[in-house]
Amino acid sequence: ERFALQKSRRMAASRIPASSAALPLVKTILSNLVVAPDEAKFRRVRLDGKAGAKLVATPESIAVLREVGFVETRTEDGSFLSLEVVDAAAVRAALASLEGEDRGEERLTLKQQARRDAERRRVAEQAEAKRLREETKKQIERDNRARKEDPNWKPAAVVKGGRNIDTFRAKYGEDRGG
Repeated sequence: ERFALQKSRRMAASRIPASSAALPLVKTILSNLVVAPDEAKFRRVRLDGKAGAKLVATPESIAVLREVGFVETRTEDGSFLSLEVVDAAAVRAALASLEGEDRGEERLTLKQQARRDAERRRVAEQAEAKRLREETKKQIERDNRARKEDPNWKPAAVVKGGRNIDTFRAKYGEDRGG
């Protein structure tokens, strides 16, 4: 039964979207419980408040907290998730699952992802530029070898008959051009 409970915790934790605002909040709640399990303020979360709104927006986060032992209660002051007895092993297992140890995922912010992608593009562009430079060097070497070794090689001006290349004005005259 203990194994099934840990497996269900991992499954619930893996369903919390990485982009969810509730994920860091659930991690903080669980971390606080690990550090100070006897503190009453860490064992109660107001669902009507700002933090509670993030949790309510992501039902998977509430499922993770319920699996750890939180229970939803309603009083005159509002709705709360409260925890009577802290099961340290369950809290640590859920926290480890959320931090990616069981998920095997890399957690990056959008800014970090953009920087990583930009770096990958930069490296790819540098590699392509290096490849093009090497290709140009090889072409220059082939051309030099052809000039030295090929008896039929002639400069381009000779191929055109050796005439000067005329400009538009020289060909048509200054006043007939336009």
